[in-house]
Amino acid sequence: MTRLKLGEIAHEYKGKAKESEMGVLPIVGLEHLSSGDIDLVGFSEGGESTFTKKFLPGHVLFGRRRAYQRKASLAEFPGICSGDITVIEADEGALEPRLLPFIIQNDSLFDFAVENSAGSLSPRVKWARLAEYELDLPTLEKQRELADVLWAAQDVRRKYKQLLRASDDIVKSRFVEMFGDPVTNSKGLEIGSVTDYSENLDSMRIPITQGDRIPGPYPYIGASGAVDSVEGYIFDETLLLVSEDGANLLMRSTPIAFTVTGKTWVNNHAHVLRCHNDSVRVYIETLINMIDISEWVTGTAQPKLNQKSLNKIPIPMGDESDVESFAAFVEQVDKSKVALQQSLDELNATMAAILNEELGTRDV
Repeated sequence: MTRLKLGEIAHEYKGKAKESEMGVLPIVGLEHLSSGDIDLVGFSEGGESTFTKKFLPGHVLFGRRRAYQRKASLAEFPGICSGDITVIEADEGALEPRLLPFIIQNDSLFDFAVENSAGSLSPRVKWARLAEYELDLPTLEKQRELADVLWAAQDVRRKYKQLLRASDDIVKSRFVEMFGDPVTNSKGLEIGSVTDYSENLDSMRIPITQGDRIPGPYPYIGASGAVDSVEGYIFDETLLLVSEDGANLLMRSTPIAFTVTGKTWVNNHAHVLRCHNDSVRVYIETLINMIDISEWVTGTAQPKLNQKSLNKIPIPMGDESDVESFAAFVEQVDKSKVALQQSLDELNATMAAILNEELGTRDV
């Protein structure tokens, strides 16, 4: 076992896309990197782009901007990526390439990257600093054995995630079965609005300044969803108090609805709806996530769904008993999802422990 720096077993790939490849190769931005997993969550089809940095299959795409987001994914196809992504390639003969994505996608390396990032609003880490990260490296034969184990675990992890997605699909299918397609109102239900089901709590927000955002125990809800308190965007006593049975948060620029309970700070990129009861909350949350709200979104540079437009979205009004029955069904599905997520968390912990034991990364 030898203690080595990352820069001694891998390097930054600096290939540039040819003019003939521009508009042809798929494009990967930071939004396509998976937080906490090595699988890409998508890519953009080849088109006009200012990106010129090229990557190849087997390369690891590391999100160097805001490394606390823990984004590093394996490329399985050639493409072009953002300048805020560092393309990392294993050194032939020094590192088993299949092991590289697991070395990069671990909390120890991300903590190192955060500590060595520069900049306040958009901190970035350079490869020269990342290359100083140290780990214990076994022989190539042992590396291959370790890669086999980790990739087998990764396959299981993917199956857990597929089951979680399938659970969501089951909920949507049950919704359509009971209430029809919410887009076409295929069952001809009476049309209402969110105001028939909920109270808007937007007016409860208390204006604050940037200086008021101090670390605390409560989450921050912004345009991209919930942000952990480690971001330092959290303050304490003047937070909006969400009712104990939860409230729906509908993002103004994207059709996302989810539930929070307890105190949180919500900026003006999210509407806060307190539904009449928990069954209604489940119904509205599911429905909102099944429709395209772009028709009611205004603006181009910063598209938003204002409160007036929110109230115009047609909401098929399900029968009260059916809504309660649907919510009970979702509750049972959620219990299964909790069990699946627990198994996934345990698998993630096991993979982290293996990395810690075999490569000298700390257990997290």
